[in-house]
Amino acid sequence: RKIVSLYQKLETDNPSLENQFERAQFCSEILLDSAESFSSYLDRLAKKATKNDLIQNIKLAKAKVLLELASKETYPNNKVEALALLDEIIKSDDKSNTSKLASVQIQNILSKFLSVELVKNSYENENTGAHISYNNVNKLTISFYKIDLSQAFKFEEGSEIRKDSLVKLILQKQKKISSETYNLIDKKDYFHYSTEVLLPKLPKGNYLVYFESDSDAKEQKAIGYETIAVSNISALVSRKDQTETYQV
Repeated sequence: RKIVSLYQKLETDNPSLENQFERAQFCSEILLDSAESFSSYLDRLAKKATKNDLIQNIKLAKAKVLLELASKETYPNNKVEALALLDEIIKSDDKSNTSKLASVQIQNILSKFLSVELVKNSYENENTGAHISYNNVNKLTISFYKIDLSQAFKFEEGSEIRKDSLVKLILQKQKKISSETYNLIDKKDYFHYSTEVLLPKLPKGNYLVYFESDSDAKEQKAIGYETIAVSNISALVSRKDQTETYQV
């Protein structure tokens, strides 16, 4: 309350639009005022603002509110609108601090995300699928590399750094056993989506499964990996009187 009083005194002494904006922004961030109310206030303030610095700060604040309220159900266009505002800030002055903050927000909106859930154990030539969660990805390539038991154990027991090094070595030294590319629906609204894809049938063995998104630049790809085992052994499990029976 003391800080709010200071903002109010400052605004009373100098009722500039800048001071009004600073007080409203503080109240919105710290006192958890309604995001919708703050958004409406920013719209009204934008119509009065004439100084470029204030105009750009209002746009940045508006973009943040749009992103906070973004929802596929209620506000499906918010991320698109926020991106447009952020682009305007950078075009106005790409050297300003506000522009740098806008760039960070843009990177967050456009960043690629990819998560693939696989069946860890399957039997030879079985039809299996993968659950894909993604964001800003148009195409997904899933590649399979056969690995021996010692390599498989390293993936189970090694640290993340060692696993990453092993993946890099396998990609460099070994040929793909199989590879499939899948087109994913990208609605260009920058929200997360999920889907299921059918994987190729594989002969028995242990595999490194490497997946990567499309991108013009390698550092902008979303990548990941997992290991799976394919065998010619299937097991049936039955339960009776709290006793489990396995049939191989």
